[in-house]
Amino acid sequence: MLAQIVRQGMLLVAMGVVGGLVISLAGARLVAGILVGVEATDPVVYAGVTLLLVVVSGVANLPTGQARRHAGPRTGPKRGLASPLRARRGRPKVRA
Repeated sequence: MLAQIVRQGMLLVAMGVVGGLVISLAGARLVAGILVGVEATDPVVYAGVTLLLVVVSGVANLPTGQARRHAGPRTGPKRGLASPLRARRGRPKVRA
């Protein structure tokens, strides 16, 4: 169960990393003029930031997976608190 939850979380991280890399490489030309001492497409910076984000996201996924592993199969929101926007049953009370 822990591996499944961490795997799902890391899949979202991977999609975010790929999307972020595509967007950042596309926008590199826009910021190239204001960078000093580093190129807009420096592979060391891209690799370092990507590695940092993946490690932090992986560590953040662990408590969620461990909490779910220790919870029972019937653990969930309490009845009545699941949806506060749910319509009331019966007739509405009218004050006179």
